[in-house]
Amino acid sequence: MKKILYTFCLLAATGSWAQETLSSDILRYNDGIYGTARYRALGGAFGALGGDLSALSLNPAGSAIFNHNFASISVTDDNKANNTSYFGNTNTRRRNTFDVSQAGIVFVFEDTEKDWNKFSIGLNYENTKNLNNNLKVSGTNANNSGAAYFVNQANGISLDDLDYFYYDEWDFGGQQANLGYNAFIINPVDDMDGANVLYENNYETLGNYYQENSYRETGYNGKFTFNFGTSFKDKLMLGANLNLHFSDFIKNSSFFESTSGTPTTGLQNFQFDNELHTFGNGVSLQVGAIAKASEHIRVGFSYQSPTWMNLTDELTQRVVSRTADNIYNIDPNVINIYPEYKIRTASKVTFSGAFVHKKGLLSLDVATQDHTKSKFKPKTDAFYSQLNNQIATEMDKSVTVALGGEYIIKQFALRGGYRMEGSPYKNKDVMGDLTALSLGLGYSFGASKLDASFVNNQRTYADRLLTSGLNNMAVVNLNNNMYSLTYSFNF
Repeated sequence: MKKILYTFCLLAATGSWAQETLSSDILRYNDGIYGTARYRALGGAFGALGGDLSALSLNPAGSAIFNHNFASISVTDDNKANNTSYFGNTNTRRRNTFDVSQAGIVFVFEDTEKDWNKFSIGLNYENTKNLNNNLKVSGTNANNSGAAYFVNQANGISLDDLDYFYYDEWDFGGQQANLGYNAFIINPVDDMDGANVLYENNYETLGNYYQENSYRETGYNGKFTFNFGTSFKDKLMLGANLNLHFSDFIKNSSFFESTSGTPTTGLQNFQFDNELHTFGNGVSLQVGAIAKASEHIRVGFSYQSPTWMNLTDELTQRVVSRTADNIYNIDPNVINIYPEYKIRTASKVTFSGAFVHKKGLLSLDVATQDHTKSKFKPKTDAFYSQLNNQIATEMDKSVTVALGGEYIIKQFALRGGYRMEGSPYKNKDVMGDLTALSLGLGYSFGASKLDASFVNNQRTYADRLLTSGLNNMAVVNLNNNMYSLTYSFNF
């Protein structure tokens, strides 16, 4: 009878860690382009401006710019299109998401008779990254088979052990070997020797593998911000944030491979399905300052600490294969719940400047982030130590430049912005720079405002169909359009 088992690093002493975390997974917890419509329209260049609830997430001193109690709520329609290329074959998949992307409030307290004449308290929620995504890759690989994934995992495990132990009695690597062996995707080199530790794929003829990989991702990263700001003679604003982060992410992936022709023996095709659920929470801190250098010139500085997250992974797997004479459905019906682990993302420093006039403004932000400082923990664990070494070797420092402008015509505000986020990798073929262009329109009713924005951001990156064995990479071009609407009011 099939059963659901909850496994915790079973047989970890065999040397393969329980889950297949990748070094690139840590980038999932870096903030995306988010916030109010006005913030998005100016490309996020708000480090020296303030006066916007999303600006608090960049520079917490921005809450002291408000002159009145203030609240806003935002909705966003997020449209993603992924164009993939793999061995000359192209695919396009789209995903649309509509949700409440921001909601917050600031309370302002003033005493004009004191030098420290103002302090503010703010609460804000933001969806910092929409993780919903669809992608499909397909093409014919002349040389390399996805069966090598199972061969890699099985090599070193004796045939007697594969015959004896069940899926739920293995660590992660042994589970993969178990799936491949029982689905007849791989065979022992010597099936008469119980001590055999070498394996090969079960195809009759080698080469010309049609491969298809598709996945559907669902989830989000969110953040609650508790803000405090203060003003010294309306010339120097200081602020601090306590941020509470949470994440919930599900990835359903399906890899399919078949050979050309109709083999009379051995493997014909197989499908490998995975569902990964990652969830957790964390914390980060921010401090910042904004100074009015003159009537029209402002400068800003902010520091964002690393985000410390506690995460848990849950994984289910299934393999379906077809040989010349049978179909094998290997479904262990097991939910693997792995021990909690920790990550620390890279900190960020932002320098800002702005020209502010009654008819409009221009604003510039430059931020730096050293991704080599990102870490998995516990660092003393051999597996996480290996991931951290990969991060230190492959990742790099990045620079983000954001430029925004606004022009006031009576009750209307016309806005535009540009944003460039540098690649976190030394090799930009792994992940290129992100570029974004934005437009916006605002209308003031007096005590309240309605703002709209459009943002288009693009990035090219490489996607691996399987995490090992199959080293060929697909090229993915992401085109992301976001439409936001914000209603805000003084009270």
